[in-house]
Amino acid sequence: MVNDTEILAAIASFLNGNPTVQERDLVVRWLEKDKQNKMLLDNLMNIFVPEAIDKEALDSKERIYLDIQERITATVPKKSINLWKYIAAASVIIAIIFGGVAVHKEKVPIVAVAQIQTLSPIGAKSIITLPDGSVVELNAGSELTYPAYFNGDIRKVSLRGEAYFEVSKDEKHPFIVEASDLAIKVLGTHFNIIAYDDDENIITTLLEGSISVRKTHPASDKEDAIILKPNQQLIYNRKDDSLNMKEVDSELYVLWKDGQYYFENEKFSDIVKKLERGFGVKITIGSAELETLAFSGVFPKNNRLEQILNAFKKHRNFDYKRTENGIIIFKK
Repeated sequence: MVNDTEILAAIASFLNGNPTVQERDLVVRWLEKDKQNKMLLDNLMNIFVPEAIDKEALDSKERIYLDIQERITATVPKKSINLWKYIAAASVIIAIIFGGVAVHKEKVPIVAVAQIQTLSPIGAKSIITLPDGSVVELNAGSELTYPAYFNGDIRKVSLRGEAYFEVSKDEKHPFIVEASDLAIKVLGTHFNIIAYDDDENIITTLLEGSISVRKTHPASDKEDAIILKPNQQLIYNRKDDSLNMKEVDSELYVLWKDGQYYFENEKFSDIVKKLERGFGVKITIGSAELETLAFSGVFPKNNRLEQILNAFKKHRNFDYKRTENGIIIFKK
């Protein structure tokens, strides 16, 4: 009988491109055993190493085990990495596959569905295929938690950060996204959610289909859910617990998927947060007055951070400089 360690080693060798005939056969049998295994392996094969990671850190097993969960499905080009990183990644998958079994006093096995937590690191985006075939694109600095498989009346996931969802339609099993103070319920549709912990607003934008949004902690049980139609956006303000609806061009709010930036009369402090996440650079605004300035604009793919800041400073009285710790913006 094959044990977990043998499967782990075979998966690691397979991913590293040098399996033996026996290891390859073992992986094939493992894939044929359960369709969920193929999905998990596909996600695992998307591991990458961004330029920002220090090379010395890659030689540390502890660092690898810490980073692997953050990088399991990110979509930047893969690089050659050592076997230990793949073993660490495979360990995560093996834990998901073989873990989560509890036994009651009556010795009846109860399977607890393992939760997968995927983090898209600062400076990168990720694509995740959920067990039901739904596709989620995570923006930089975002985290999605979802079950290894859906087994109840609902399909529920949790989001911190920003994500674009293309949900597979299943009328018998509604899809629910819990995003901090809001719960978004759908059957099958395309929508975008922004719910970073350090943002004042949670913003839900619908592109296709329909969704209902309600607070996870409503002031009253009689508080109704709000139904969104395509090109509608719901803004929940955490400070005053308010909900506001407006009509928008929804396509503009998912330009980030293609590496573009769209700002519509946004505070400079909020824009800086997005640039920090997208470029992986610490940006400090050295003036309270600058923080409240409002900017608008669309910046095409592959624009460098300096190009965006230079465009803004043409219309405002500020400048910036690079330091060892990032960028400092200051008033002229």
